[in-house]
Amino acid sequence: MMQFQQRLVQQEQDKFIDHRFNKQLVRRVTNLTGEALDNFMVMYRPNYEFTVLTSDYDFQSYIKKCYEQFKSPEAKKEKSF
Repeated sequence: MMQFQQRLVQQEQDKFIDHRFNKQLVRRVTNLTGEALDNFMVMYRPNYEFTVLTSDYDFQSYIKKCYEQFKSPEAKKEKSF
């Protein structure tokens, strides 16, 4: 029963992250599309605590900062492995 309850909590947290860290927002902030957008969203998915505690401004700043890392040559090397 405890595992079921933990699973439900995890699913709710994942839904909240998905709601806040969505493709529309990331696309608007980064102009990424297609596979690059999908890869970015997997690589830089924030954790639940960060998602809950940050303001909209800080959340978008996080996405911008991650996008700068994503488009750097080092990130492309890591991605190819």
